[in-house]
Amino acid sequence: MPPPPKKKRACRENAKLAKDAILEKNKERNNDILLKNEEQSATINSILVTIAMIRSDFAGINSTVTSLKLEKNELKQKNEIIEVKISKVKAENELLKKQKEFMKKEDQRRMGQLDKQKKELAEAQESNRNLITESPTSGRSIFAFHDLKDRKSKNERCMMVVKSIKQIIKSDSVDRFLSYFFTFVNDSSLFSTRYQLTDEETFYCKVRFHLSDTFFRLFKKFYNAVTGFDVFSSRHDIANIGRRVSVAQFYEVSTHSIQKKTLSGSISLVKRPLVRITSLEDVLSYRLSTLAQNSRLLFDRSTGDDISIILSGDKGGEETKIVLILENTEKPNSSKSQLILGFYTGDDDFDQLKEHMETVFNQFNNLNLISYNDGNATVTKKVKRKIVGDVKILCCFYNHKGAGLLDCCFICFIEYSNRGVNMAQCGSFPFDQIHGLRTMESYRRSGHPLVNLDPKLAIIPPLHCFQGITQKYGLDHLTALAKSIDLKKFNFPENIAAQKKRLSELEFEEQLYVRKIKNLCEELEKLNDIKTAFEKYEKKASKIDSKHRCSSSVCISKELGKKRFNSESYQCLNCQKLYHYQCNAIVSLSEKTEARVSKSSTYCFECSGTGNVRERKKVVEEKIVNTQLTMDSEESAWEDVYEERKEIKKVLSGLGDADSLTKKLDEKMKRIGCINYDCSKNLTGNQTRKFLRKDNIDEVVNIFPSSPELENVRNFLHSLARLMSHANSEVKNDEQLNEICEELKVMIDSIRLAHPEKNVTVKLHLVAAHLIDLLKDCYSWGKVCEQGVEHLHSDFKKLHLTFAAVMDPIAKGHAFLSALTNENYLSDRGEAWNV
Repeated sequence: MPPPPKKKRACRENAKLAKDAILEKNKERNNDILLKNEEQSATINSILVTIAMIRSDFAGINSTVTSLKLEKNELKQKNEIIEVKISKVKAENELLKKQKEFMKKEDQRRMGQLDKQKKELAEAQESNRNLITESPTSGRSIFAFHDLKDRKSKNERCMMVVKSIKQIIKSDSVDRFLSYFFTFVNDSSLFSTRYQLTDEETFYCKVRFHLSDTFFRLFKKFYNAVTGFDVFSSRHDIANIGRRVSVAQFYEVSTHSIQKKTLSGSISLVKRPLVRITSLEDVLSYRLSTLAQNSRLLFDRSTGDDISIILSGDKGGEETKIVLILENTEKPNSSKSQLILGFYTGDDDFDQLKEHMETVFNQFNNLNLISYNDGNATVTKKVKRKIVGDVKILCCFYNHKGAGLLDCCFICFIEYSNRGVNMAQCGSFPFDQIHGLRTMESYRRSGHPLVNLDPKLAIIPPLHCFQGITQKYGLDHLTALAKSIDLKKFNFPENIAAQKKRLSELEFEEQLYVRKIKNLCEELEKLNDIKTAFEKYEKKASKIDSKHRCSSSVCISKELGKKRFNSESYQCLNCQKLYHYQCNAIVSLSEKTEARVSKSSTYCFECSGTGNVRERKKVVEEKIVNTQLTMDSEESAWEDVYEERKEIKKVLSGLGDADSLTKKLDEKMKRIGCINYDCSKNLTGNQTRKFLRKDNIDEVVNIFPSSPELENVRNFLHSLARLMSHANSEVKNDEQLNEICEELKVMIDSIRLAHPEKNVTVKLHLVAAHLIDLLKDCYSWGKVCEQGVEHLHSDFKKLHLTFAAVMDPIAKGHAFLSALTNENYLSDRGEAWNV
């Protein structure tokens, strides 16, 4: 076959080339379609995920709606039942109203009959009385007035006297005569009956009930206008008594400036009264004379033949008070009998005590002999000096640095730690032993003590010691045990400090999770913004704004917009070019930190081979997925921490379930009168005494599951209760002292068994190591204690209210001093004065 013509071959070749071109174009078009399908498939997948999430949310909402509908139907049924009950009650109420109206009418009818009978009876009695009064003895014989029993007979006798008075004074009006007669009886020494108080009794009322001069003036005017009499003596006579018993000349009243924060937050200097005694010997001699002349000065085994005085002090409110307790009185712990030596506004630390009260301490240190008049002669006696107070102020008296040191005891040189790996534990540490007694020489070598008194003469404060030991080794343990049992599923510790630490750790952990989730949400939002910006960039053909452009070939600063764009940038360590963090999809703080590190492996998109927009968008999508997974994981962990923290805080704050041990313990403690028992600052002496009773201890301990450890705690509390029963004002004999010593040994052994791993407190050491020596010297533990100083704080509160209108600090200081020393005078007088 001959070859085709040349022209025909050319046509065939052209046709073949055209087909190849069409085929190539179709392939390119097919590739574009495949790419678009992939993008649409990814979009569809994201939409399907979103729809699935929305469906799950709708399912939850539907279940909630269904449950709410069921609750609505239940409430509707209950409402119908209540309406039926209400209708029944209304019907019963109507019936009762009708019965009430009937009974009311019946009562009115009977009352009418009764009034008629009373009227007839009164007429008959009046007729009978008229007949009786015609006789000289009113129809009967005269009995002695004190033999009359009923009020009616006495009233009749009074009317007979009035009738006789009318005949004697020749007048039917006896008011004027009776007014003069009552005055005559009041002023006459022939009668004990009177209506007016004496000068001293009026002074007593003024002092004891804090009555002001204004009250006396207005009340006397009112009472005289109403009755015509004066129940009080004149204010002039009262003032004379006040001047006669005043010891104000032996005090110095001045002012000192303190810093006070105003409501606006600024600091200003204000003046407050500063009161100090200047002649302790004269004031004490005057008081001893008053006590002796009224047979109120007492001597016993504790005081011997000496005058026993005890220095004490404490801070309450804003003021620190220094007082002197007289042991030779019936009630030395009464705040009414304690002599105020001085007070100032400030803390009860060594520096301020030295600054404001050094002269007071010097007078106390130099007082060795005292003279007083017992009504017959001048008596001179030796002075036995002691000190008492809480542990803090006792340490300040000796310039000891406080109970927080290793050598925490102000009586001996014992050293131990209260925390850490070397913590002294009750089970192993010899806290009941004395490690060399401190002396005044040892204190003078280390500092300048305020008192010149052997430390072993310091009285261990029974009130604070029992409060501290009961709180630390009793109430705190039981409270922590109840919370530990209630939170057993969380493996909760049995120590209050560890429990608080656990709660603090959970709260901090929860804050961390919240902060992480918040940051992850912000990162997720930024990544979605970057993804949207890449999509816009891909579709957009406009020029890039050169103003904010970085070195990236795909800078999306314009697509992000002003609100979302952040110009923060970094330098790629590979190509040394500047890039926006957002243009390289870097949003997390960790990624930004890594990008700044000199040895970082974080490169820009260009250096990492991610050149086109699609690849960059794919990287962003992967980051979105990973961030979402991380956020879901963090949310799950946060929910676990939140639930645990919520349950623990609910129990620790006393809001547990009604059947929880914490709630039962709280109810038991409130029933026996111990409110706020879980706070040492709120535990009072009365609450401690109420708790330390055998029946109350057993009642509280019995709510817990029985265990050998709990029985040891019960035995310890029983021994502590028996020991506290000996802490009273009684002066002990030798048999009682031996009994206290034996009970103390039992308490020490029982606390070692009950709390072998708890740390040793200074109060426990003082009782265990130094109580026996104190009893040998004082023969009592509680006759003199810090209780009166604590009560003095409430007296100061009352005085602040009484003298609130006194603005001058010096005048207020004199007013406080007068009120307190007058109370001393009333206490020293005794009998009716000492109520």
